[in-house]
Amino acid sequence: MTHDNDHDNELDPFAARVRALETILTQKGLIDPAAIDVIVDTYET
Repeated sequence: MTHDNDHDNELDPFAARVRALETILTQKGLIDPAAIDVIVDTYET
């Protein structure tokens, strides 16, 4: 059986783990995704 799925949209294991943690912490009200984005932007540049 062949798979014709587009694999370009798959996350690498590290990115998938980060996304999962962010989702859980956001759902529990422990982090604000907008605040995380600001912090990431600060350290990326």
